Amino acid sequence: MSSDVSRRSVLHIPKHELAFGFVAIGDTAVANVEVVNRAEHSVRIRAKLAYPSAFTLLDSQILVLSPGQSTSFRIEFSPTQNARFITSLQIIAEGGGGPQVGYRMPIRGLGGTAIVTVKARDNLRLSRNGSYILQSSYESTFSFTLTNSGNRRAFSRIIVLHTGESNTPEQVPVDIRPAPGIIIDRGDSKLQRCIVKGIVVAASVCSSPFAITCDGLALFAEFYCVYGIS
Repeated sequence: MSSDVSRRSVLHIPKHELAFGFVAIGDTAVANVEVVNRAEHSVRIRAKLAYPSAFTLLDSQILVLSPGQSTSFRIEFSPTQNARFITSLQIIAEGGGGPQVGYRMPIRGLGGTAIVTVKARDNLRLSRNGSYILQSSYESTFSFTLTNSGNRRAFSRIIVLHTGESNTPEQVPVDIRPAPGIIIDRGDSKLQRCIVKGIVVAASVCSSPFAITCDGLALFAEFYCVYGIS
């Protein structure tokens, strides 16, 4: 945070800049900028964004702070395209008979999309209904590779479900390595290995759907492992 004057600042603003990082296109992130009046008199402050673009100032832009009083300005970032967005929060403080004091805080954010897919291989194929078919000779162990071809990091979480006699999918205990939730950098791939516990396979062919979510959205709803097929 830069100030137009070199003397002791009227306002104390802990943050020097606001960086949102990558936010998915269509999503919204909100961050706070705290402002404290450390003068011995009340000050009137005005705030605005230099270039709103994908940023929005959500709170009142004009207010009065008593000595020692603090407030927060909420900044919303909603990217609409794969791009880098830059603006600045400008704050003007006046009061106590002194000159106006101006402050400026840089604000940055990037809009992007994570595109996570399952890497194809000989025993893994995509069915007509959009589900993945994984052929495995093991009853409780299977692995696959997730690839992020988007331009931002992705968060992937795996949930394993088993459909029993009730025909109702139920979550089952599973050991997922390296972890059930992983970060996949853009252009990177991660191998996931699932060791399912507590499922009794009654036949040589058994289907166990499991779901993978990426940034909160379902990547695919059903992933069938067909056991006993070489």
